[in-house]
Order: sequence, then C-alpha cells, then structure tokens
Amino acid sequence: MLIGVPGETLAGEKRVAVTPETAKKLIGLAAVFIAVAAVVKPWAFGIVSKGAGGVAPPIPFGNKLDLFLGAAIGAITFSGSVIAFGNLSGKYKFRLFQGTPVVFSGQHLPNAALGTPPSRWASRSRSPRTGPRSSRCWR
Repeated sequence: MLIGVPGETLAGEKRVAVTPETAKKLIGLAAVFIAVAAVVKPWAFGIVSKGAGGVAPPIPFGNKLDLFLGAAIGAITFSGSVIAFGNLSGKYKFRLFQGTPVVFSGQHLPNAALGTPPSRWASRSRSPRTGPRSSRCWR
C-alpha cells in the first residue's frame, strides 16, 4: 500500500500491458529462480529440515529430479519466448530472430559438452548404490 499509492500517482494514466509473451517469459524465468533457490536453501522450502550447525541433509532424489526438470523446462520456455518475441516483432536484425536455425562449424562439440553432465547426473541418480551412502539415493 505504501509503495502502490506513490507508484500509481507517478505513473498517471500510463498503463503497462502484459502480453502473453511477457507472461510466459516471466513464468519460465521464475521457475529457474525458484529451482536454484530451492537447491541453495532446501530447508526454506520445506524439502529437508535444517540440521545442526546449519548443515542440511542431502536433497531426496524425487526433489532433485523435480528441481532439475523445473529449471530445464523453465530455461527452455524463457529462451523460446525471447526468440519468439523477436521473431514476431520483426524489429530486430539479430540472427536468432530471423527464423533460420543457428548453424556453425564444430557445433556438435558444444552440444555434447552441454548434454553430457545432465545425462551423467541422471544415470548416477537412477542407479542404486551400495555402502554407507546407499540410503540417500531412493528417498
């Protein structure tokens, strides 16, 4: 209320229209930020309880998977919305906004570098472990 009244007065009759592109961008970006925040402080989201000395126990597998998928899908949604906005507006001459695929020599190496860590994480998280750390994997 204290911030809204001066903001309303200063804005006057100027209104900001929230378009579907803007809303979709913000939703995707919010999903990424929430997933990162939940990994950094999982006790604040009720995922785990804060342990002694401020050290939290590991995040359970189901929550890790949920956070990973939420961040990945949010990032894809955000980047796709930015590119769609550029394509639909037609004002920008940037290569991504021209509707043609981005192709460059040696592009398979960066693609493999970006795809390897998530696939290794997924395969390690799904395989049952033996020993003292085995109870963490399937919570």
